[in-house]
This record gives sequence, structure tokens and C-alpha cells, in this order.
Amino acid sequence: MKQLKIKLLLFSATVLGMTSCLKEGSPNVDTGNASNIIQFSNTGNNSAAASSKYPNFYTDLGSLAEGATAEFNLNISYAGSANAPEDITVNLVVDNDLLTLFNDQNGTTYVIPPTSVFAFPSSVVIKKGTRTAQVKATVTRSADYDFGEAYAIPLSITSASKGTISDNFGKSVYSFGVRNQFDGDYAMDITSSGWAAYGISDGPTLTWPSNIGLSTTGANTLIIVDYARGGDALQPAFTADESVTAFGATTPLFTIDPTTYALSVINSTADDGRGRILKLNPAATPAENSYDPATKTIHASYIMGQNGRPDQYFTLVLTYVGPRP
Repeated sequence: MKQLKIKLLLFSATVLGMTSCLKEGSPNVDTGNASNIIQFSNTGNNSAAASSKYPNFYTDLGSLAEGATAEFNLNISYAGSANAPEDITVNLVVDNDLLTLFNDQNGTTYVIPPTSVFAFPSSVVIKKGTRTAQVKATVTRSADYDFGEAYAIPLSITSASKGTISDNFGKSVYSFGVRNQFDGDYAMDITSSGWAAYGISDGPTLTWPSNIGLSTTGANTLIIVDYARGGDALQPAFTADESVTAFGATTPLFTIDPTTYALSVINSTADDGRGRILKLNPAATPAENSYDPATKTIHASYIMGQNGRPDQYFTLVLTYVGPRP
């Protein structure tokens, strides 16, 4: 019996010793090979579907004015049992077939951006005595940038001066998003008049009870989204008791001229038969429909019209708080 207990204790100690050698949260590792593996390693959470052969890493690059640039990381690693025994040169290319396969497996519609939008190093060196080389891919909001497209850069490792290219992690899709320079989290004040048709008297300036977002829809266009309503687009309004509400079939689409900072507005929701439109208030001054780049404050004065109803007047002051979540 004593011999059995001793053997069990020895076995348990061996298992515990083996377990303590495992690394938690390790980056991508191709378990199909034991050593000398060249691969892309994590630059964030892998957002690819479980059915996807290759990973996808998404980066929100924040707000960029036209011509501005932002960067994200590319990590290329030597996944051997030791550090790289010598400088290892790794060559990278854009892989169109990879993106086609990825879209098929993930149900996505990513496209490769124009060459004016992105740049990355075609070769990377993993230095002797290290395991990872980190380089930057650069995104430029050029005149060719299309906010209506979902962009991704599909990269493949084509060759390495030493080691075996990983089957699962020798390719990776890097998707990214850009917001225009007016996008952000805003506090909103509303002054209304002409709302009697909805049982609402002309009232004082009221503050929306929580911040709203101005969300990018194009190079210089935005819609209002209300976080309290799950990010729904809205035409904000108040009820007679000053509770918040929103008009249906109405989504203001604001356009801000990037040179003059003049603002315009239309209703971007399809007509549901009521003929609801939005237009600038012709009595407003230019300053009442403008963006102030110094304070990042937006002023909007516009009219909502509808068949068989008197016009309703809105004056909004949107004060920048910070980046949108």
C-alpha cells in the first residue's frame, strides 16, 4: 500500500510539474509543427468565425480628416522552441484569393482598399535572439477612401529565409474602420417651435438626458444615434411633459463642408407616405448651420415638413464630448 501511495504522489508531482510549464494566453501557435514556425501572431482578438481557416484582426482607427494617416500593428513571429537562431527575413504579399475564401467562410463582404489607402512593408526581419518582429501598416484617408465599403487587407507570408510557414497562421486578414473628423460623442440641446400639431407647446431649450453619437456615414456626413435606444438613428424631440421621444420615418443626415464648415441636412429615411422632409431654416444665419473647428461644436437650424401638417422648427447645439464609443 505504501508503494502505491508513493507512486501516486510521484505521478501527481510529475503532472503538476508539466502543467506549470504551459504558457497561458499564448499567441497563435500552429500545433501541426513542433518548431521553427513562421507565422502571423495576434494583434488583438481574433474576430473570425469558428468555421474560418484564417484569423481576422479588426482595428478602429478613429477619426481621420482627409489626407490624415493612422497605423496598426502587424506581428510576425518565430514560433520555435527557442529564439530565432539568426536574422530571418519574411516576405509578405496581398492575397486576393485569401480574401475571397475568408468572405465565403465568414459571410463578410470585405474588399481590398485602393492602393492610395494602405501601405505595409513587403519584407520583415525577425532579429536573431528574438521571437517576434512588429511592424506597422499605414492607412491614409485619401480621396479614394470609400466609407461605403468594408475594407480589409489580406496578407500572406510567401517565403522566409529560415523556418516553415504555418499552415493556419501563415495568412491573416486585417480589417479596419475609419471615422470622419466630425464623428464623436456629443451633448445635445434642443430648442423647438411650431410643434403644436403634436400637442407640444413652444418651449425653452432642453438638454437631451444623455450624450448622443454623431456616426459616420460618409466622408463628411453623419446621423444622430441614441445610445439609450441601443444605437438607433433618430430625429430627436420632446413630449409635452418634456420627456424625450423621436419622430418616426425621419433620420437627419447632416453634411458638413470640410472647407467652409457649413452644414446642410436632409431626411435620409425613405418616405412612408407622409412626405416628411428636413430642410434648413431659411431664416437662420450661416452661423446657425455650421461647425466650429475650434470648439468642435455643431449648430443646426432646420425645419421638418409633412403633408397636411404645419412646419416644425428645430435648433440644435451639439457640443463635442469625446470620441464615440
